[in-house]
Amino acid sequence: QFQKTLILPGHEDWIRGIEWAVCGEDLFLASCAQDCLIRIWKVCTKSKQLPEAEDDTIRLKENIFTVKDTDKTYAITLESVLAGHENWVYAVHWQPSFSKDGSMQQPMRILSASMDKTVIIWEPDKESGVWLEQASVRVGEVGGNTLGFFDCHFSPDGSMIVAHAFHGALHLWKQATVSKKEWSPEVVISGHFNSVEDVQWDPEGQFIISVGSDQTTRLFAPWKRKQKTEVTWHEIARPQVHGYDMRCLAMIGRFRFVSGADEKVLRVFSAPKNFIENFSNITGIPMEKLCSHQSSDLPEGATVPALGLSNKAIFEGDMPVQPAEDEETFNTISNQYPEIYFQPLTLTEPPPEDHLLQNTLWPEIQKLYGHGYEIFCVACNNSSTVIASACKASKKEHAGVILWSTASWKKLQSLSFHNLTVTQLAFSPNDKFLLAVSRDRNWSLWRKEDSSESGEICT
Repeated sequence: QFQKTLILPGHEDWIRGIEWAVCGEDLFLASCAQDCLIRIWKVCTKSKQLPEAEDDTIRLKENIFTVKDTDKTYAITLESVLAGHENWVYAVHWQPSFSKDGSMQQPMRILSASMDKTVIIWEPDKESGVWLEQASVRVGEVGGNTLGFFDCHFSPDGSMIVAHAFHGALHLWKQATVSKKEWSPEVVISGHFNSVEDVQWDPEGQFIISVGSDQTTRLFAPWKRKQKTEVTWHEIARPQVHGYDMRCLAMIGRFRFVSGADEKVLRVFSAPKNFIENFSNITGIPMEKLCSHQSSDLPEGATVPALGLSNKAIFEGDMPVQPAEDEETFNTISNQYPEIYFQPLTLTEPPPEDHLLQNTLWPEIQKLYGHGYEIFCVACNNSSTVIASACKASKKEHAGVILWSTASWKKLQSLSFHNLTVTQLAFSPNDKFLLAVSRDRNWSLWRKEDSSESGEICT
């Protein structure tokens, strides 16, 4: 039977995590809460002594309780209050204990994860024994449109940290072997955190792109390590981070795709120079095989403006110039909230989550307007000259398939036949036929007229 013995007041908001640690004869309890604080409590046995004469010495307040069956008395004191996080602290964990000389040793190290996008390792100062953040390590600082960390854990030997964030992403850091205060991000597995709605191969079969209802478009490719035979697939770019759930996509040639979401617009994206260079480094495919001589005209990368949905291209001349160290910098609004978050990085391995979030976007080169409701499916012919798309529909007037030219991005024709949503479209290998299937339980086959060069199709 459990009986209430003691209440430990202190936290001023919901407590989110607690964990015990055994250190010799003493017990330590770490707790974290939405008041942004971590509290460490120490529990030790108290020998029955005569009450001491009251004097003016300052000592910690002890909460004393007795366990009935054993008749032992214990004292609980507040060992430390750790203030370093700026938002709710969701998790707190002790470094795992290890066996040494036949006994278990508990390292005095705590790991905490917070909604302020950081993970902190706390340990007491070697000289004073006081828990200080200065004696600790802070990792994280994830940019982009995301919230912070929900949980974190040490590896058994304490040399690695894993944490998971609001958008389903894992983050991994490894301690440097020489400088113990340096932690570097490592390669982790990643993927959609909600249903995958569509997936497409690159025409050359060297990477795949997928879209999901987690409002992202992700690109996966094989990572070929130098001097090693091992090949593993990883997410190496996130070309589109959107405000609507994604529904469909189609590749337009090698490094270009069109995607549709729960909006009336189709968006066309083209790979920037920074992506093609990093794709070459990670997959081991030479740059000469990937791009033509016009690669110097490509933008470096892309960024999403504040409150925007369109990825804006960034060219080399657009990059913010870092001020010299001796120059005085004024803390203006433009300095605090820069319009350009993209930083070009040279990668030789798959990027970590914070880099994926803000440095791997592709510039949006075109919007295609014409559908009356949310886009449902899209397809591109094998010669990359015509795009076919359809949207949600409950009437014949909205269920038409629209054909677009990839040269002029103009509407070529609207193919009207179905009465309900066209759910899938496919071009024949020779591009002469287009097949459409619909919720009205019909399928239709359209043939291209040889006399027409504009891509028009008749039944």
